[in-house]
Amino acid sequence: MLLRLLIVAAVVVVVLVVVVVVAASYNKGREEPRHQPRAPSAPTRVVGETRIRTAFRREEQELVLAESRREAAQAKEEAPGSAPQRERVRSVVSAANRCRWKLCKPGQVPEPGEKFSGGSVDESSPMLPVRKVGWELVANKDLETDAKEPRPATSQSVNSGTLVSFESAASQASLIYCSSANSLRSVAEWVFPLQNRILPPEKTYDRQLLAPSDPRRQWLEEYIQGSLMSHRKMYDSEEWCSPPQIEIIRISEVFNPIVNNAYYQQLSQMQEVWGTDRQAVPEMSRAIPIRTAWDRNRMNEVLLFHGCKWDSLFGILREGFDPRLGGINTGAAFGIGCYFTTVASKADAYTERWEEWEGRPNCEIPADLRCLLVARVALGEISELRDADASLRRPPCSTADVRCDSVLGVPRARGGCVDYDEFVIYKQAQATPQFIVDYKHIDCCTCRSCMREAIA
Repeated sequence: MLLRLLIVAAVVVVVLVVVVVVAASYNKGREEPRHQPRAPSAPTRVVGETRIRTAFRREEQELVLAESRREAAQAKEEAPGSAPQRERVRSVVSAANRCRWKLCKPGQVPEPGEKFSGGSVDESSPMLPVRKVGWELVANKDLETDAKEPRPATSQSVNSGTLVSFESAASQASLIYCSSANSLRSVAEWVFPLQNRILPPEKTYDRQLLAPSDPRRQWLEEYIQGSLMSHRKMYDSEEWCSPPQIEIIRISEVFNPIVNNAYYQQLSQMQEVWGTDRQAVPEMSRAIPIRTAWDRNRMNEVLLFHGCKWDSLFGILREGFDPRLGGINTGAAFGIGCYFTTVASKADAYTERWEEWEGRPNCEIPADLRCLLVARVALGEISELRDADASLRRPPCSTADVRCDSVLGVPRARGGCVDYDEFVIYKQAQATPQFIVDYKHIDCCTCRSCMREAIA
């Protein structure tokens, strides 16, 4: 009996030993070696990557800060009167002489004949001064430009004059003062991107009202008011009428994705034909160039005015400009095409008051309201014509096998046959309406259109 108990006890002990050994081996297998790092869990990994990105961002900010300090130190070294500063002023004044910029104090308007650094403003100059305008342009907002391209920088005062200068894309804001038609180019090159938006299927175009504080509206109002000129009573008359006096009611931006896409396709085709071998818009023209990615390819994109009747207006907004209908009822001095001008008062002559439209809908619109289009036009290679040619249906050839893209009617001041610039295109996709200007003539206006309406 005792022997049996001893055998059972021995078996139990063996079983317990085996269980302990197995349990110890199992626990040992689950433990990780101390020399191997434990893989971080998902939240820990995310936190680590965030810290790395934060460190890189902090390093980038430090580099930018160091660069800005370096530029500030360099600018401080170029004190007024130093050789680098004198050279910079000399180059800007030289450019002002070529472009007829007016260098004047902020808030001061140059008068005809007034002297400025390197020249003067003469009444016979085709570039008459317009009122000064200034505003702040915030970087990376409404700017259609390559990041590597320079942007307008804060205006610098040199010899009590306001200059338009340029800095790198790192500048955070810009303040530009314009004092002449040519210096206005510096603004238009940066604040007029061609924007698209998704429209519902039932709408072919849309328009959005520009707020009075919008710099584009301020610029357009200033440009329109500065391009209201005197005109002859008749085509060959020596008697001139007063410039129009208008009140701008509102300005709207136009969105037409179909017309805008066709415009960009036309730019691509023009690039394939000419490359970069194009002449720029003549310096004597009042045309305002637009700076985009196509600028380096010299597409000569400009903002121009187009005046039309009310019934034609809505067709243009829906389908774009149709060269087949242009110039039929207006003389067509340079053939059948779409006519544009740099002078708002010339385009105004082809508009009509709302009450003159026989097919007008029954709605509450002021009877004396008029409408003017500001179009974005790709002039490309320009053929300058000094004599009228009503037989044109396309631009003349620039070379034996390649035609120009547009025609410029040269004004009489430069030996042409018209009083002001006239640009003509013969392809529908070379222009797109970008802004609509609703306005009216004031009661005391004595321009050519108002005088004709008074006689009628």
